[in-house]
Amino acid sequence: MSYRTFVNIKTTEGGNAMNWGELVHLTQTPNVIAMTRSVFEGLSDDERAEVKRGQSNIILSAASRRLKEDIEEEGLTAIGLDFDSGEITLDQVINVLSDLGITQYVTYSTISHSQGRPRFRAILPLEGALSVAEWQTLADYLHDVIFPTADKSGKKASQAWFLPASFEDDDTYEYKAADGDPLSVAHDSPVYAAAAAYQQSLANFRDKKKAHERGLLDSPITYFNQHVPLENCLLDYGYKKVGSKRYIHPKSQSGLAGVTILGEGNHSYSHHDCDPLKGRVVDAFELYAHFEHGGDKAKAASAIKALMPKGHTTHESPDERGRNPLRYTRGSQGLNLDLKWLIKGLIGRGIFGYIYGPSASFKSFVALDMCFAIVRGEPWHGHKTEKGAVLYIAAEGRAAVEKRIRARELVDDRLYNEIFIPEEPIIMNNPLDAQRIVDTLKDIEAQEGVKVSLVVVDTLARTFDGDENKNNEISSFVRGCDYIIQQTGATVVAVHHSGKDKTRGARGASALKAAVDTEIEIDREPPSEIVKVTNKKQKDAEELEPFSLRLREVPLDINDEDGDPITSLIVDRVAVTGPLRNARDDKKAEEMRWIVDQAEAHPSIERLALRRRFVEEFADERKPDSRRTAFDKHLKSLLECERLDLESDKLYPVTDD
Repeated sequence: MSYRTFVNIKTTEGGNAMNWGELVHLTQTPNVIAMTRSVFEGLSDDERAEVKRGQSNIILSAASRRLKEDIEEEGLTAIGLDFDSGEITLDQVINVLSDLGITQYVTYSTISHSQGRPRFRAILPLEGALSVAEWQTLADYLHDVIFPTADKSGKKASQAWFLPASFEDDDTYEYKAADGDPLSVAHDSPVYAAAAAYQQSLANFRDKKKAHERGLLDSPITYFNQHVPLENCLLDYGYKKVGSKRYIHPKSQSGLAGVTILGEGNHSYSHHDCDPLKGRVVDAFELYAHFEHGGDKAKAASAIKALMPKGHTTHESPDERGRNPLRYTRGSQGLNLDLKWLIKGLIGRGIFGYIYGPSASFKSFVALDMCFAIVRGEPWHGHKTEKGAVLYIAAEGRAAVEKRIRARELVDDRLYNEIFIPEEPIIMNNPLDAQRIVDTLKDIEAQEGVKVSLVVVDTLARTFDGDENKNNEISSFVRGCDYIIQQTGATVVAVHHSGKDKTRGARGASALKAAVDTEIEIDREPPSEIVKVTNKKQKDAEELEPFSLRLREVPLDINDEDGDPITSLIVDRVAVTGPLRNARDDKKAEEMRWIVDQAEAHPSIERLALRRRFVEEFADERKPDSRRTAFDKHLKSLLECERLDLESDKLYPVTDD
């Protein structure tokens, strides 16, 4: 094979022919630049560039002129690769060439090469001349897929390549030469066939992209690709990053990077034999469809559509006449007259809500207390519940949540194994994490035989990637919750914080409050253990009247490292009704607790007998008539919340059985 050399970069005509053997010899005895490396490095950028421009160069064609039309006529006889980024070493390049079965080449360092930043070129001879189009197929494949960090100038057919050169005192020059067989240009040869497959896949990908640009810019596919970086998808699905643009498939046995990020980073190409996506240019959506929906793109697009902002335009496939009409119902057909409740009057089934309050308001304790009632299928402080399992995303610490669960288990003398706590971090506005939650709920139902009816996200701040004060960003959190609801029917309740001014409600943008079906405020005045529960918003029903709950300390059956007992708070089964008035409500809770304790200690006690004891116990507080009235009010509350039973004017404690 023949090439053409020129005395400097400015010369484009004439030149001398050079064959492969002469090029190999030149790499072994490079041209010597008449200066030392230290002098060269002391030059300005412009002066160094001038030294480079004065070096002889070669084009990878026998054309007598370095012009496009001449090269097209003569064809090309080699592929060149220029490695200037410092991200890959000479030995690594040689190893990759060997894996491809390329056994003839020369590599040599450039005059800008150093041990700290390797810079070198590789020339791969071809067994025959190729047309520019055929050559481009090979060059694109080698640069885009095999060596993505190589300089893209090597994809130009008319590129001039500086010949080997070194300085007078240079001991950093390196070269390698392999004298095997030149790269086959037969269309059925392994490298060329792989290159052609890549070219076809890239063309198909571009056709699909143009189709979206012609009018489907708001499609679920485009939406997903705009919001989920391709590299995040690769990492989430187990691909290992081994360079700025290269990855190893999770099932690879060779350990070689066979997946490459292409172009601007929004699509990739795999040539791993173990990869079902081998030979295809794919984007983030196609990875998602493959891993999450078995390659069913229609199902994947439908799932993504559920995550898109409400009111966001999407385009369905047109019918045979090219029409795309809206779907509709008639009159009241779509009305659900039977409102379903998870906690009657407070939290509906299949809705999105949040519980919020300032720090140390015990809002997480209240959220967990709701979970306990739902798992038991028993009333939550007088409000019926629908029995179900719970997924509790404890983003602020699993240990603290597990400690609170253990406290309730000891008090109730039962395990709460129907509360499932993920071990991995979750970002609710990441569509991949939202899908993982959906998959988890389905797995729990299939493997454990219980259906998760409630997902608690504790807290919003720790499971959200964005600025919660921006409507467009917090809406992505809501979409993640809505997606889980739509895919599973579960209720999603987030635990959230108040703003600096707690009178203004929950922290964050107005889009969050607008989106919730239920909003519950938790408040307390430390050091009181009484919390006030206020139903601030109820989308499809009347808000409940505020009520209060009391927390109490429970010793656990474990000690710390010093042998001291560990304790936790639980919400008492006794609801403190009425508005929160600090000391007065503390007294009311104490009185109600006393009544329950007496009923538990003396089952079937006569109501009037217990009232007399109550009046005697608290005789110094009020007049006897007021004390009897107080007892009657307390008892009414305890009967309503099903903490006590009254039969034949006798009182009985309600047990979990």
